Amino acid sequence: VQDQWLQGIIFKQCEIQYNGWEAYEDSDVFFLNLVSLLNSMLLALSTYLRYMAVVQWMRAKKLASSEDGLQSTMLWKPMTLEIIIGMMAPMPYLNEYSISTQTAYEDEIATYNFNVFLSMISMLRFYMLVRALLALGMYFSGRAQRVCQMNSCVASYWFSVKCLMKESPFSILNYAFLIVMFLGGYGYLIFERPLGGMGFENFTNCLWCSIITMTTVGYGDMYEKTIFGRIVAVIICIWGVTLVSIVTVALMNILELE
Repeated sequence: VQDQWLQGIIFKQCEIQYNGWEAYEDSDVFFLNLVSLLNSMLLALSTYLRYMAVVQWMRAKKLASSEDGLQSTMLWKPMTLEIIIGMMAPMPYLNEYSISTQTAYEDEIATYNFNVFLSMISMLRFYMLVRALLALGMYFSGRAQRVCQMNSCVASYWFSVKCLMKESPFSILNYAFLIVMFLGGYGYLIFERPLGGMGFENFTNCLWCSIITMTTVGYGDMYEKTIFGRIVAVIICIWGVTLVSIVTVALMNILELE
């Protein structure tokens, strides 16, 4: 599943970049969209097989009866959500359809094709990478499962996050900061680039804008004009305030005398 995820992310980023470069042929963009669609279909199939394996594991651990399935264990809900997110990917022929929105300035119009939105939504797949890393950690291992079972708790992904926050909080916060910084910069790039100006055509400038937005500094040297660019900015601000709050709590716990 993670191999399919990685390939999908690479192809989607390439597709958006190619779509922004008029020098590329339409056939190249179509090919990337086709590969992206096939990749998403494989990801959906892998997701279904993964949840079926989880049901088998629950039966082996006596957490579910032999008659239980995806519906009775309520695993069909997260599985359906993952499949929907996995299918949100650039598709062939959608480049021909576009939507135009008026910016904060009445004399400017931003035009996007539908694959731009699908490409941005597909970035939600990053949570699959985070989940895979947590599953490979020591707090999700078989030993952790046994210890948690003896103490009447569940070694879930959220349990792993709590343990890692206790062990190395600043490392987790740094990773969270970097992930949102790149995702926010990518959002600025694809949503603000159609207007030109402000330097949003350069990904480095987009990263800079993402950083100053996340830290709620806002120098004013770069600012969003489009509606979707401002939506990205609001999400980055909320995430930045959350990170600052967690940093404050982590510092208090470190400086506290035991």
